[in-house]
Amino acid sequence: MDHVCVLINKTIENIDWGLIELFRKRFIILWDNLNDLKLKRFTANIHKKSDGTYDGDSTLPTIHRLKGFYTDYRHFYNQNDRTHIFKMMNYLKAMTDSTDYHNFIKKEKSDFKSSFIENNWLNISGKKLHTSEVLDLWFNAEIFHDDLEKMKRLDQVRNSMSEKLWKFIVFLAVYDTSLKIRDIHWSQSELSKNNLYLIMPKKFNKSASVD
Repeated sequence: MDHVCVLINKTIENIDWGLIELFRKRFIILWDNLNDLKLKRFTANIHKKSDGTYDGDSTLPTIHRLKGFYTDYRHFYNQNDRTHIFKMMNYLKAMTDSTDYHNFIKKEKSDFKSSFIENNWLNISGKKLHTSEVLDLWFNAEIFHDDLEKMKRLDQVRNSMSEKLWKFIVFLAVYDTSLKIRDIHWSQSELSKNNLYLIMPKKFNKSASVD
């Protein structure tokens, strides 16, 4: 990818290298897990039935195998975690005065979603289903927690579609947002005590930067 370097406004001593290394380590684990799924190409045949529910089949691994991937992803989703992806975005943003880089981060935040889910075809009990809600329901109602209100909404969602389709939608929410996590990992990948800069796609470069 064509990119430009963006100087940071912090000294070596003021950078949280522990956080940077933790983020990098967790991303590598996440990406290795994703690659180990050997998906290459995944598809789903989706349609709306006459009773208003949704059905579909997909070519994904079993839910038990996917849970390992989701567990690694949770480090970037859990708001109490140091490597929560929005916290990481904000940390990198605060490292530079570059308006162009700030715009890059803003775009990454706005794109932290699945276009498949966001195309307004999923209407559950009169409410559009969004990527953020899919992730919230999966992590805070089905897997790791038992929030009663969210469990009620989860029942509505799951009763409106087949089990295989729900599994596919959850996977897309995690997979597509993992691509944004990859972008942020790439953006800080050259940062070191010898290279005090971040990188961003060249298309965001509207002002002077260091090449």
